Amino acid sequence: MGFGPRWGSPRTNTLTITAKDEISLAQLLTGQRAIVREINGGRGFVNRLATLGFTPGSEVEMEANYGSGPVIVNVRGVEIALGRNEAGRVLATLTEE
Repeated sequence: MGFGPRWGSPRTNTLTITAKDEISLAQLLTGQRAIVREINGGRGFVNRLATLGFTPGSEVEMEANYGSGPVIVNVRGVEIALGRNEAGRVLATLTEE
């Protein structure tokens, strides 16, 4: 797990995203599934998300992402609302369906 945000990553600024690309949860579309790879932030933020179930290797499904405002993510069978900035700090890899 890294500390501090990763802004401007060329991997997240592409128009086509494949299953091997790392993207933020804020970029997932409703219904897409992904595996959490990394959480960027301070110790308190990383610990809070880990307590909610966002740990590396856990599968998440985007329940609602309207392009602005908070997103609703299903992790470990529980729906959790994250602010868009918070969701942007969680990096994940799309699962192949």
